Amino acid sequence: MIMNPKVLVNDLIEIFRRHRWLTVAFLFVFGVIEARTSSTTRQATDRPMQVQAGRSARQFALTNYESVPLADCTVAAIDGDHEWTVALLPIAPSATIYLPWSVFKSQGQPLPGYLDIKTFRLRCVVGNDWKTSRIGF
Repeated sequence: MIMNPKVLVNDLIEIFRRHRWLTVAFLFVFGVIEARTSSTTRQATDRPMQVQAGRSARQFALTNYESVPLADCTVAAIDGDHEWTVALLPIAPSATIYLPWSVFKSQGQPLPGYLDIKTFRLRCVVGNDWKTSRIGF
């Protein structure tokens, strides 16, 4: 049995008019569902990692502006489909580390000095959460 949508809507409106409590209950349930959905969305848009990066002809520099140390960090230098990575020791708040290009490795090979890398990915534990930041120059 296929129902006409107009008839179904009119029937629902009539039910809500006769039973006001059902309208209140429906709005309450809808509000709870909306509140849970929006709070989940807010958590997904967490603030970015508070760091500053720089690069020169010889090295990559990274400063931690978080109020807690950065732990279990890896930095990836990205050139197209190729990535050279380096694992870092914890970085204290307000500390700056300097990484010569030769410490970045891909399959045991160092990053060639002639490449002009402009894209990096930083992945660290900040507090109790894993965070990833893309850094571009």
